[in-house]
Amino acid sequence: MMQADLAEIPLYYMVHFDNLQSIRDHGILPRNRSVEMGLVTSDIADRDVISRRAMKVVFGKPLTDYAPLYFNPKNPMLSSRRSVQDEIVILCVGGEIISEADVMFTDGNAANSATRYFRRTEDIGKLNWECLRAERWTDHPDGQRQRMAEVLVPGTVPFDRIRRMFTRTRSLQDRVRTAMAPISIDVTVEPRWYF
Repeated sequence: MMQADLAEIPLYYMVHFDNLQSIRDHGILPRNRSVEMGLVTSDIADRDVISRRAMKVVFGKPLTDYAPLYFNPKNPMLSSRRSVQDEIVILCVGGEIISEADVMFTDGNAANSATRYFRRTEDIGKLNWECLRAERWTDHPDGQRQRMAEVLVPGTVPFDRIRRMFTRTRSLQDRVRTAMAPISIDVTVEPRWYF
């Protein structure tokens, strides 16, 4: 896959509105770093999942030392957070980040033992794109794991790499626009990406 093709692949990060200001100030950070800096206020992460990710070491680092981006925001993680979806902002980053040094991607949930890790951009075709682009992952064998395929960035995703933001409601869209001012960034209401 060519660099231009990678740029066409949108990647997503989900964050509670309360943490949006820290992303504006510091970028998207690996979990360990954001916790060390005291930046996580309203946490949407599952504690058991975080524990598993902290114990899983990939290329010499725990998964919590990587900033995770997803190929599809409408995934099992977001589904498990239905009670707070009106407070969750989905950030969109360009896929060209995949080709940067030490960035890797997976064919499923990174903490799952069945998941494979890739560092060569030409391996992007090994992901189950049919599942990643489907309306529902439940129609695919192993779909829950595969829908959580992710890009792992060993460091910060700078704020200026964020292309767009999405919300479920117009009221959250207004709050995000106010919080981002005077920065001009496209904030779109996109309820179909939520549950």
